Amino acid sequence: MINKKSKYVSASTPLFKNKKISYILASSFKKDSIINLEIQDGKTANIKNVSISANTEFGYYKQDTTEYIQEVDSGIYYINQTSRKARFRDFKKNINTLKEANGIIIDIRGYPKYFTDKIIGYFTQETIYSANFMTPITTYPNRKNINYKVDSSKIKARKPYINTKIVFLTNEMAISYAETILDIVKYYKIGKIIGAPTAGTNGDITKVKLPIYSFYYTGLKVLKHNGSRLYGIGIEPDIVITPTIKGIIEGKDEVLERAVEYIKTETEK
Repeated sequence: MINKKSKYVSASTPLFKNKKISYILASSFKKDSIINLEIQDGKTANIKNVSISANTEFGYYKQDTTEYIQEVDSGIYYINQTSRKARFRDFKKNINTLKEANGIIIDIRGYPKYFTDKIIGYFTQETIYSANFMTPITTYPNRKNINYKVDSSKIKARKPYINTKIVFLTNEMAISYAETILDIVKYYKIGKIIGAPTAGTNGDITKVKLPIYSFYYTGLKVLKHNGSRLYGIGIEPDIVITPTIKGIIEGKDEVLERAVEYIKTETEK
């Protein structure tokens, strides 16, 4: 079914395309529908029946099943920047606790709230900049001699400076602003990135409406900080972890678990 839908869905990376298709399929179900899956263990012939609820909301934002900021292990705090509960004032209320933390895990598995760049300011002692956003200036036909208007954004250092181990979680649903943030994190070595490569789609949004359907594209050229290609590749994590069937069945967040393990290991060094 996914293969049949694939040729009708636009996405810059295979993982992002599969995720989009899964939400298109889920949209055909009614609210609170139950999907029965047969999952075969790769090592044995055992087949397990698993019932899951169909979430028809596209996964840029997480379901708010947890608090925005919570302690997930002794001295290790998890911050869900894709939650609708996320508020900058709540981050600032917890600033003293976070300053003394053994580690902080920031979840950007999706589209983060627009104050995420302000949070990054607490993890640097200097002004830092995003990669360039380049608007093409076309004066010749056939895309000859194109010039670019170059823009970037800056993040100022904020006080108090939080000097602890920082981990960012990401996956194929991290797109646009999320990729801008993660590229800054990687270039300036603000923290480790754990998870799966991002969507590989950044820039502005231009919408074209046609009688039957609409489509979107970006008119900007955006490269990574180091000048390499972003489109179709995404921001690649330092530690690649993707959910396993076993973990999903057991209700585990294996990416978060790996982040906690990483911080604890680094703290013990």
